[in-house]
Amino acid sequence: MLLSEVYAAGEAPIVAADGRSLARALRVAGRIEPVFVDDIAAMPQAIVNNARAGDVVLCMGAGSIGAVSQKVYEMLQYKELAMQDGRAL
Repeated sequence: MLLSEVYAAGEAPIVAADGRSLARALRVAGRIEPVFVDDIAAMPQAIVNNARAGDVVLCMGAGSIGAVSQKVYEMLQYKELAMQDGRAL
């Protein structure tokens, strides 16, 4: 699981309702080791680096998160084409 920061949608921030706190709570629960990605611009590469064949990638949020799924799609297409052509990435 990859997490980024939680941004308020015009309302006042809620104490401990942030990406790092969510990652920490998931880690403490002990079922998953989440990865916190500081910069949303780095999220597509983090997804490509961590996703394996058969994984489902779900991008949830508002605002710029919508661009993440498109970028991941483009990066994975490029990676697959490069592999078909025998190019190393």
